[in-house]
Formats: sequence, structure tokens, C-alpha cells
Amino acid sequence: MAQRKVVSQRQSELQPVYDFLDMLNPARLRANWNRIGRRAQWTLIISLASLVLIWVVLNLLLLTMRHVRATTGPFLFEALQAPYELSARPVPLPGDETMTVLPAAAGDYALQAENVQIVAPGMPAPVQAAAAEQETAPAPAAANFFVGQCLLNAAQPETETPCTGVAPLYLTSGTYGSGGARLDAAAARFDSAANAREAMKALRQFSGANEAVGNYAVGVGEVDFFYSSTGERYTFTWAHDTWVYTVSGAAFHELEKLVRAFPY
Repeated sequence: MAQRKVVSQRQSELQPVYDFLDMLNPARLRANWNRIGRRAQWTLIISLASLVLIWVVLNLLLLTMRHVRATTGPFLFEALQAPYELSARPVPLPGDETMTVLPAAAGDYALQAENVQIVAPGMPAPVQAAAAEQETAPAPAAANFFVGQCLLNAAQPETETPCTGVAPLYLTSGTYGSGGARLDAAAARFDSAANAREAMKALRQFSGANEAVGNYAVGVGEVDFFYSSTGERYTFTWAHDTWVYTVSGAAFHELEKLVRAFPY
């Protein structure tokens, strides 16, 4: 019996490409689409639409996050940093607490010796002027503005519930003068940096109840600070380590000049 020889025709290497192109033929696609049920058609449509929607939402979220980081992040971070390079300043060392830690001069401003007041443990309450002299005696510098008054009251031994939440171990206040400008300053030392920060939180709340509070950052950096104002008087208060400082004056530009020149 004669055997038939089967000759296999070699398939082209591009055949998969041809098959794919043939599958994309509109007529074939339409026929395949009509071959499946309507329910399956809607399932495919909904699935594809959901995938596209998810892709769009994810890309929008990514673009929004990039925009926020590019425009808000750095400015917010900078806004929380203490101004006037306060974090680079030294901290006064506890010493003879019968002496004021306020510098005798800060830039163009000189400390007025007659206005200096010191309150420390074991020291008597500040001596009040005699009745006949009260009209001419200068008022304590710390009593001339809300934050300073709060610190002054908190430093008094008889104060049971100071507005700072905790009484300072030491307080000194005084008035700085330069030409016709007069600015009041106070410095208070607490027993720990944590208590100084708690005092700053209380001072900001106390100040907010008595005057307008501006920019502030408390509990987010090495130095806490806040601005406050009565409209006629401006105050800047800051805390570094165990110390809280506050400066107040009638002119904001004079206030900034003194704070910039202040050593602590």
C-alpha cells in the first residue's frame, strides 16, 4: 500500500501579530461583542469604568499631595520656626538671684536701673512705695502689660493659683529706654523646661483672654513664642529651656529692635 507523505506547512513567525490584528478588526470585534450576553456586556462596561475612575482619582490625589507639599509644607514649617534666631541664643545660667539677668544694654536700649524688680524664693515681696510717694513712684515694669502682670502675680509667694499654672522660681523685670522709646521686659525661670512650656501655654491662653494673640508656636519646637497686642501695645513672649521672656512696647518696630538685640 502506498503511503501518503504529509507535508506540514511552517507557520510564519509573524502569525501571532496577524492574529492580533485580525482580532482588532471592527467587524470581528462587533461580532464577538454581540455573541456575549447583555448582562456580561454591562458587567464589563461597569468594571472598565470603575478601573478608569479609580485611576483618575488616584492621580488627582497624587497631584494634590504634590501641590500641597510644594506650596504649603515649607511655608508652614518656616512659620513654626522661632523668629529672630531665638533657638541659637544662649540660656542664662542660674547665679546670684539677687541680681537681674536682664542685660544692662541691648543694642541701642539701656536698662533703667530705677525700674528693675526682682522676685525670688526667700526674698520679701517687692517693696511698695510709701503712701506719700506712690503718685511719683514708677510702676513695676512687669505690671505694665498683661503677660508681665501674669508673671509678676505668679511669682508672689501668696499666689495660690498663678495664671501660669506653676509659679516661677525667679522673676526679674525692668524698663529699657532709647531716646523717647520705652519698652518693658521680664524674664522668669522655672524649675524645668517642661514647666516653662506649660507656663507658655497658660500665658498664651491668659493673653488671649485679655488681648489679641497673633502668630504663635507652642510645643512644636525648641523655642515657644507668641505675639499679642491690645491695639495700643505690642508684646512678644518666648520660652527657651527653663526661661520665659517677654517684651512689650507701644511701637512694634521698637519691640522688634529690642528683641533682635536681646542676648537670650
